[in-house]
Formats: sequence, C-alpha cells, structure tokens
Amino acid sequence: YHKVSQNGYKFMYCSARAIGMADMTRGYLHWVNERGTMLPVGPVLLSPSSLFSALHREVIEKKPEKFKIECLSDIKHLFYPNTEPFYAAFGNRATDVYSYKEVGVPLNRIFTVNPKGELIQEHAKT
Repeated sequence: YHKVSQNGYKFMYCSARAIGMADMTRGYLHWVNERGTMLPVGPVLLSPSSLFSALHREVIEKKPEKFKIECLSDIKHLFYPNTEPFYAAFGNRATDVYSYKEVGVPLNRIFTVNPKGELIQEHAKT
C-alpha cells in the first residue's frame, strides 16, 4: 500500500464498524508497521449507527456490505459526472468484494488480503 500511495493514489478506509469504534480503528491503522513502513494516511469512514446496530448488522444479519455499498455509493455520487472515482479496492472478506463490485470497481482491480498477508487478485485468484 505504501508504494501504491507513493505513485499518487489516495487511500480511503471504509469499515462497517460503529462510529464509537473510531479511536480504536484509527489506532489500529496507525499501529500497523512493517519494518518502518506504515499504512498510507487517509480518511476512515465508519457506520454512523450505534455499536449495537453495527454489531447486529455484522454478526446477526451478516450483512456488513449494506453500509459499505451505501457509503461508497454516496462518495461515488460526489464525483458526478465522473462516475468511477475508485481505481482499485482492497478487502479481506467476500462481502468486501461484493461491495466493491456493486459500486463499479472493475473486478481485475479488486484485491483481498488473506490471513497470511498475501494479496489475491479476485479476477484471476492469483
């Protein structure tokens, strides 16, 4: 991600976590550090719902993508008439892939990070 940001791309972090977890989420993003290389700076977008509502959506309903699709769609509409403001997207779950496809990110630019830290291109599964 560091090298991608060095090429001029801007990062935005979107999570279905409740707004009450903002400090913890930002803390985690600042904590990630691999031999002095940290995650790129960028806004952190979280669900404005309560902790219990967000937990219900993610754990009971198993639909964290509902928030992500709404949030990313709103951002996409800010860039109208350019309807493709997102160049690539990274996630760690199938629901992330679904969310990114729904807002128009091309499948060949959607990546997931598996538990081993390996980057997988969803289009080719490589």
